[in-house]
Amino acid sequence: MAFPVRVGVKALIIQDDQLLLVRYENRKGIHYNLPGGGVRRGESVRKCLKREVFEETNCKVDVGRLLLVGEYDPKKHRKFYGKIHKLTLFFLCELKDGCQPSLPPKPDRNQTDLEWFPLDALPDSLYPMYHNLLREALRSEPGRKIFTTKK
Repeated sequence: MAFPVRVGVKALIIQDDQLLLVRYENRKGIHYNLPGGGVRRGESVRKCLKREVFEETNCKVDVGRLLLVGEYDPKKHRKFYGKIHKLTLFFLCELKDGCQPSLPPKPDRNQTDLEWFPLDALPDSLYPMYHNLLREALRSEPGRKIFTTKK
């Protein structure tokens, strides 16, 4: 019996102690997410993250190290985010030189803006189930010199 798990990737893009977030608005109101999305069959997680960030921010990035892994089990979370079991990989990323994030010509459904938030004032609607883990992981970075590799 197959055990399907959707693998997703998210970019932690930080400049001047601020995190880049994608703003969405739907019938439930405003919420925020990190740039990223689902890995396609045959696609590496790093290639996926570069593609998804470009699609959502019009920017190219260097993908750094993995900072956090999150798991969503629909049974444990009362199917709050749907019925699909998900594993999300959070990578530290750096914008390529000269890149300024902007809405793409064809944004994702309900995507209304890109906003920078101070690391110590992230919105509560950001990835609610990982919110505290993400805050702690970002705080624990030595000297906040977060991006350490360039490829």
